[in-house]
Amino acid sequence: MLSYEQALEIVKRRLAPRQTELVPLSKSVGRVLAQTIAADRDFPPFDRSAMDGFAVRSADVVEAPTELEVIGEIPAGVWPTGEVGARQTMRIMTGAPLPPGADAVQMVENSEPLDDGRRVRLTAAVSRPYQNVCRQGEDTRRGDTVARAGAFIRPGLVGALGALGYGAVPVYRRPRVAVWSTGDELVEVTETPKPQQIRDSNRYMIGAYVEQAGGEVLVSARIADDPRALRETLAAAEGADLWLLSGGVSMGQYDFVESALREVGVEIGFHKVRIRPGKPLLFGTRGELLVFGLPGNPVSSAVMMQLFVAPTLLGLQGATAIDPLIVPLRCMDELPPCGSRETYLPAIWVREGAETVVRPVRYNGSGDLLGFSQGSCLIRLAAQSPAVRVGDWVDVWMEPASVRG
Repeated sequence: MLSYEQALEIVKRRLAPRQTELVPLSKSVGRVLAQTIAADRDFPPFDRSAMDGFAVRSADVVEAPTELEVIGEIPAGVWPTGEVGARQTMRIMTGAPLPPGADAVQMVENSEPLDDGRRVRLTAAVSRPYQNVCRQGEDTRRGDTVARAGAFIRPGLVGALGALGYGAVPVYRRPRVAVWSTGDELVEVTETPKPQQIRDSNRYMIGAYVEQAGGEVLVSARIADDPRALRETLAAAEGADLWLLSGGVSMGQYDFVESALREVGVEIGFHKVRIRPGKPLLFGTRGELLVFGLPGNPVSSAVMMQLFVAPTLLGLQGATAIDPLIVPLRCMDELPPCGSRETYLPAIWVREGAETVVRPVRYNGSGDLLGFSQGSCLIRLAAQSPAVRVGDWVDVWMEPASVRG
């Protein structure tokens, strides 16, 4: 049976981004950049004032107070005319270009108007040239790389792309995903189930994980526990980059998924991983198509979506950051010793005083979706690890870095 790392490496070897497309800048957040972006100009593009005040020659304001002649005003967005000479100044607004002759700005708070504004008394000295000035190119030089292909587009990068003139952004296409749940016991979530039935919540939860990781749900359907129906559904499925099947991957009499996948040409990469919950996980491929058979237990399915499927979706989009963010935090509850399989437990991270800590949520195993849903992260316990005492450090899984964007 494979470890998590061994199984994920098999998956990673099959990851390649799909086609690229252009999307409007306003719709680019959450997508993955398909092209390395360079600055088309210096930033700032000119020496500019960092605040409202007076553009001065620093040599004129070595000592204070001092009085200067006001010869003009420079609003933001207006190129200055004229030059600041000895004992002269211009009023200047935040973001406005520094006029010729000036090499510093004194803030307006350190000024007193004289002669109806024709002169000004500066009450504080300028300590150095270019005080309160943002120098041309000090942030970024023309040609510098601003973002690399594979970057996850967050709101800040949207702003940067706008500053660089990108009204449309090259991104990788969202992976198209088919989601099926299997089982005769399942009914639609809006139905009132009979005593022997349960609502088909897994399919919607899986679809939500897909959307969160940047995928597009192409198909969402339920299949009965019937080998022929399963084969026919899979054989007719077209257009998806990824198949996700929930249920039917264990060793029961009605678990037909593996055999049905083989019959439609899927090559099985692995079946079962040394993880709790989620041991029955199946992974396979057919050409460029990737396939996961997820456990039917909802918590097992949710954990496998986070550990395997979310990184897969990010990799299919060309993202460079697909590995999880794992941080050590002190655990504020006791946990029993871990068995022979690496174990993941739902938890919440909270601030207690000046420290961020983690607390396990109370739930009753891989069938307790309601308890699991209260968590915001996962505690990862290594196989055969000892009991956790209050205050012990544990590894906390915070989801793939890109998903947290």
